[in-house]
Amino acid sequence: MPDDLEYAEPVGAGYGSRPVSVDLVRGQRLTAVASSGGDRAVRRLAGPRRDRVWPADQLANAQWPDSHRILVCSLAGGVGRTTLVGLIAGTLASALPAQQHAMRRLVVGEVEPDTVTTIRRRWKGISPLVDLQDRAGVPSETSGLAVLDVSAGLAPCLRAVTASPSAAVVLVVRPDQHSLNDLASALAWLHSTGELPRSRTVVVINDQLGSSDRRSRATATALGIRTTTVRRLPADRSLGPLGSLPPHGQLRPSLRLILTQLCLDIHRVTIPR
Repeated sequence: MPDDLEYAEPVGAGYGSRPVSVDLVRGQRLTAVASSGGDRAVRRLAGPRRDRVWPADQLANAQWPDSHRILVCSLAGGVGRTTLVGLIAGTLASALPAQQHAMRRLVVGEVEPDTVTTIRRRWKGISPLVDLQDRAGVPSETSGLAVLDVSAGLAPCLRAVTASPSAAVVLVVRPDQHSLNDLASALAWLHSTGELPRSRTVVVINDQLGSSDRRSRATATALGIRTTTVRRLPADRSLGPLGSLPPHGQLRPSLRLILTQLCLDIHRVTIPR
């Protein structure tokens, strides 16, 4: 900033006025403008919103443990679990620097065989940087970062957690109160038995499957004490039940931001080896 610029104190400022944090203008472009009294003041120029830029930068700089597993589970079927697996993988593929892709594969697969033959077709177009797993099961230790679709039900989830003791667990649920209560009860039991610590779980409420009411919103808020983070996946026409998922860059910016924040939540519950 030039030395001859002075900050013009607004009228009425003084005792009791709220100071402005330096963080509010950090990294933003400033320009000099003329005030009504002829003095010069400093004003911020419009630029990209930092709440959208910073999460993307944080995810690009995130360090993932070797052979890390992200397990996407659900208590019931038909909750959008396979869709979320593809969205997480596409987000990670677009965020990880090229040098990380050169050193490490990004794998998408199923932990257990599924009778639905269209499941792999769902992931076909998410990114050329994503490898589809050849066969069902937990990948080998040398396969790199993996996002895995776990069959619906508590038993398959526990088997996958046992096979990958350091994995991050993402639980997908419908937005209705009954489904949220069932998940809260299951998490309370898993925490009490020590089979799935709270520090390893992230919950995603799929609003694609219905709308929430006052009671379900209160239940979703209370669910926060059972997990590290609760995120909502908004309804979007591009995420329909048929066909392959669109690439990450073709999603709406607001949806990309939510997915980036979700991946950061998953990174925070990651247990380094």
